[in-house]
Amino acid sequence: DGNAQALPRARNPPREPRQPREPGAAASAPREPRAPGVPQPAEVFVRNLPRQLEKDAVNGLLTPFGEVTYLRLVRRLGRLCAHAKLGSEAIAQAVVAGLEGKDVEGRQVHVAIYEKRPRPPRRRSAKTEGAASAAAPAAPAAPAVADPKVVWIGGLPAGFTEDQLSSKFTSKATSINLNTRRAEAPYAKATFESADAAASIIAALNGLKIGESELKAEVAKPPRARAPRAPRAAASKPEAARAPRAAPAPRAPRAPRAPRDAAAPAAPREPLPADPKNLWIGGLTESVTEADLTSKFPQQPTKLRLVGRYAKATFASEEAAAAVISALNGQKLGDNELKVEVARPRRPRRPRTKPSRDARPANENPLKIYVGKLPEGYDDAQVSSLFAGITQLETHDRFAYLTFDNEANAQAAIAKNNTPLLGGDLLIPVSVARY
Repeated sequence: DGNAQALPRARNPPREPRQPREPGAAASAPREPRAPGVPQPAEVFVRNLPRQLEKDAVNGLLTPFGEVTYLRLVRRLGRLCAHAKLGSEAIAQAVVAGLEGKDVEGRQVHVAIYEKRPRPPRRRSAKTEGAASAAAPAAPAAPAVADPKVVWIGGLPAGFTEDQLSSKFTSKATSINLNTRRAEAPYAKATFESADAAASIIAALNGLKIGESELKAEVAKPPRARAPRAPRAAASKPEAARAPRAAPAPRAPRAPRAPRDAAAPAAPREPLPADPKNLWIGGLTESVTEADLTSKFPQQPTKLRLVGRYAKATFASEEAAAAVISALNGQKLGDNELKVEVARPRRPRRPRTKPSRDARPANENPLKIYVGKLPEGYDDAQVSSLFAGITQLETHDRFAYLTFDNEANAQAAIAKNNTPLLGGDLLIPVSVARY
């Protein structure tokens, strides 16, 4: 316990040296153990203290009556109690007479002479008892006897406190234990100094009404005694020792592995030939459009793709591409300086493991096609005016699905792939829509 700190004791006078025992003299008889439940005259137990008190405050309550040699606070289930050892029995009696029933910060404290509880006997194992005690039958447990000084009080109303209960007693109780774990049926156990005092309390409280509750008082039943557990029999060792396990057969040594051949260095990739007709144009701003860039070209490209801050353009001949490089390289466009060079070739993609869209099994509607790259703000009438024979039109954000009345009109629409329609190059795949 963090509150269990012994106060400094007064120094005792030095003991006289023990006289040596004469040889052959009988040893002194061992000290008899103290009987269980014997009161300790110079020790007191204080209950129902205010919860907020600290050790110094409790020590201040006891010090006016005499010397306090030991003090320990016990906090349990929201209650505060104290166990104190005093200098003499007279000091302990003075503390009981002076503090019993005294109001301390709104709580009525109770003081009694401390009774030392016996320690439970230590359990012995089967090895200690031996085979003889294991075979002997266990003695039946003696029936528990009820203590006529302990009274059980039931039928208490919810929220009833120890102070309210002690005010109903005609005799002073040495201890009160209020059990409120079951909120719907709280009860209490009170111990009195004599059996006559307990009988008078039973007669006074039995049938007494407190609010809507009717009290019931009787002699408390003794705690149920547990049957002693029979000691375990000592494990008998086998007469014959087990035969040792056979040693495992030694493994044959492994043959040494053949050294691996040194990995041949990977062949360097052959540089891909660049197409001088494809140009890369960098240094663009985000506000540059394809029209702004096309106006700077001395010759119009056959294909132009604007990607963020750069563009890729394809021209009809190498001479046209070289003329664009000499004309635009280093030229100012806005606040940036353009940089034009032959575009690096793209490496071919790895072969696809999945079959291509055209090689997949035909689960398609040949009359339905997909049209992508539609400009913002288009309407259904503009899309319908581009193609003939449309029977159904499904428009989305930037794409649409068109259903035609025959395959000839659908193939005619597919033939318009990558043609400038509605202000841009519409994307119409060769394969038909799979929806």
